[in-house]
Amino acid sequence: MFESENIILPESLSGNYPLEKTKLSNFLRPETIIVDLVGQSKQAVIDELIGVMDAAGLLLDRSQVREAVIERERKLSTGLGNGIAVPHGKTIGVERLVGAFGIHRTGISFDAADGAPAKLFFMLVSPKSVSGPHVKALAAVAKFMRNERNREIIFAAKTTEEVFSIFDKKG
Repeated sequence: MFESENIILPESLSGNYPLEKTKLSNFLRPETIIVDLVGQSKQAVIDELIGVMDAAGLLLDRSQVREAVIERERKLSTGLGNGIAVPHGKTIGVERLVGAFGIHRTGISFDAADGAPAKLFFMLVSPKSVSGPHVKALAAVAKFMRNERNREIIFAAKTTEEVFSIFDKKG
């Protein structure tokens, strides 16, 4: 299902950031979790994840959020390998760090270095004016997803509540 190779973090995420207060459940909600993503392209999945954040009332400007995430993706793919992608961006379209998570059961190409299709998607969006929480959240996602067993447990989850509970307990 998932390769056990290590996820290679960008240099900006490999620093020593205190993660003890950065739980994945701090920036996710059950209503921003999709257990069966249907998009068949990078942009379609990004739009699905933005859609649940917007429906949850977390966005000030959906188009600004989309523009920031797509622009970040143009600069460098956020496909980390091992079936994981973390599309993210910084924008004036949010007031605080917000996130969404999705599972794509068959996977889609996300231009990861290992060439593996992405199946697990974390989207993080934060205000342009603040960097600390954004970097800590990215590092917390990477730390959690490095563990192959965590990836398997999350992929096996069938409901949004189950996924949220796993993140709340383990992440």
